[in-house]
Amino acid sequence: LLRQIYDPPVALYVRGNLALLTEPGIAVVGTRHPTPYGIGMAERLAADLAGRGLVIISGMARGVDTFAHRGALMAKGKTVAVFGTGIDVIYPRENKKIAEEILAGGGALVSEFAMGAFAAPQNFPIRNRIISGLGIGVLVVEAGEYSGTRITARNALEQGRELFAVPGNVTNKNSWGPNTLIKQGAKLTATWEDVWEELAPPIKAQLAANLEPAAEQPETGSLFEKPASLSPREKKVYALLKADEAVHIDELIVKLEPGVSSSEIFTVLFELELSGKIKQLPGKNFVRTF
Repeated sequence: LLRQIYDPPVALYVRGNLALLTEPGIAVVGTRHPTPYGIGMAERLAADLAGRGLVIISGMARGVDTFAHRGALMAKGKTVAVFGTGIDVIYPRENKKIAEEILAGGGALVSEFAMGAFAAPQNFPIRNRIISGLGIGVLVVEAGEYSGTRITARNALEQGRELFAVPGNVTNKNSWGPNTLIKQGAKLTATWEDVWEELAPPIKAQLAANLEPAAEQPETGSLFEKPASLSPREKKVYALLKADEAVHIDELIVKLEPGVSSSEIFTVLFELELSGKIKQLPGKNFVRTF
């Protein structure tokens, strides 16, 4: 895919799994200063998509990029970080642990800049065309009016990639970018299904073939034993959910804040869904699975 873009890189430096550069992937990008909502959506969508075989591509910057990589790692999926520095220069420094986890998890670190290249401001807009070019689409989570994410979105359109955007609160400045993109024709994205339904049938078939057969789930005891293994935060969220009636995310936030922050609620819901104890329905509604 990268060879097809205008001005492809002459060469790429890669640490890790080189084969990922030819696997179906989606870029997840956004502001360096996300809200708790943005953090939760970046993690959840990245995890849901990575768990279904898509490679998550981002720039390992602070903010949305970091949480996109983290979401993919949480789901034990694959993720590619495209640097604006040499691949031996971790920027920002606090993401050194994430870089190590990406490599340990079978992911890759990528850069067109030579080894030792430092974090020059002009490098980051340049590398954005690679972030968009490596994937079949770009998902924008949160971005202000003057965010560099606009460059990646514009690159995606110029490269013929699909453009997805997570809608946000109109009173939040970080919602300007995705809301404007949706107004201009980007696909409104609330759940992984919104991305999945835009994938070409051959890509869906490839992802299905690549996924390993699901591990056999151990038998559980009585229904009453399930909540016993939950953490205190999980118990608070789980207690508000029902098996026969969906509960909206906003209702959970209203009832649990300020004791449990919205970002923590998103994380807990993700963990409960991964463990099979709850299920997410369309419209950010949740139910118990029994």
